[in-house]
Amino acid sequence: MKPARWRARLRWLHRWLGLGLGLLFALIGLSGSLLALQPEILRLQHPDWPAVVASNEALAAALDRIAHSAAADEITAIDLPTERLPVWQAYTAQDRRHYFDAQSGEWLLTRDVRNDWLLWLRDLHTHLLAGEIGEQALGIAGLCLLLLLASGLYLWWPRWHLLRSSLRWHLKPTVVRWLSWHRSSGAMVFAGLLTLGLTGVAMIYGSPVRASLRWMAGEGAELVVPAPLPHRDAEFPWQAILRAAQAAMPEAELRRIALPRADNAWVVIRARQPEEWHPNGRSMLWIDPYTARVAKTHDATMQGWGSRLDEAIYPIHGGFVGGAIWLGSVLALGIAPAFLLVTGAMLWWTKRQHRQIRNANLPEQRPR
Repeated sequence: MKPARWRARLRWLHRWLGLGLGLLFALIGLSGSLLALQPEILRLQHPDWPAVVASNEALAAALDRIAHSAAADEITAIDLPTERLPVWQAYTAQDRRHYFDAQSGEWLLTRDVRNDWLLWLRDLHTHLLAGEIGEQALGIAGLCLLLLLASGLYLWWPRWHLLRSSLRWHLKPTVVRWLSWHRSSGAMVFAGLLTLGLTGVAMIYGSPVRASLRWMAGEGAELVVPAPLPHRDAEFPWQAILRAAQAAMPEAELRRIALPRADNAWVVIRARQPEEWHPNGRSMLWIDPYTARVAKTHDATMQGWGSRLDEAIYPIHGGFVGGAIWLGSVLALGIAPAFLLVTGAMLWWTKRQHRQIRNANLPEQRPR
């Protein structure tokens, strides 16, 4: 195929992919920007929440109260308070979230998709409000986004001596304005959008991605968890459990506690080592809740590069690494698809209007 014909077909594909899926990309980007600030938005919505980081003794007492609360039967896991979100955040199998005071364990709030716009936005961002089917559709859309980015880069790529002029913004004429705004802004955000697009697609297709990375790294079998632990009729010594977990990983920050299930009494605690990027850590401890004995540990920093790269995908996508610079970049990149949609649509519409005017002004050809 001749280069000119190939370029024309690629331009057609880029145009209609952008116009056809641009609104979806804009919604996903804008929702992602807001979700990156979810803890800060929650604190703004609830300024009465205490901002005190509790001691280990107070945390253990609060956890014991939560474990005996009315919501305890449906809680599957609970995040410990942090400076960013200084309350207990509990998860349920019904996709509700309960919030408790860090020191007293008193119930503060329950959120779910039906009564909370942020969780509704999260469901839109991750599942298009359609469960597993929506997640798979989002994966296909993500692959289309990568194709859109690649075709845009190819169509933009200038000769080196024209690089500066290709990044300039023009005001007039209108076709040049929309073309320059769309082309130059797309070139500037290309690397960031590619990063977010790749990590987003990798999370949707997590199992094959992880298997591929582990295979490339030559890693052994996946982590083997302990056999189920039978339940006993006894109280859990939460203070001793937290103390044992901290002693087993003294430099780590305890982040999430998975409570015993109906068929398994293990308390599983996720911890974040200083070298880990994941906000909740991927290091884990299995603890007998009746004796506070640590039966097994998994230090995520001791894994091969394949597993560590896999576990870096989510924090990169969510803006949890790189400090304020990368978080600010994620916020800005979330706005970029909407801007590219508007400029691309205006470019298409302006060209269409000019074409109609030109055709209307052509002299009528008389038959011979």
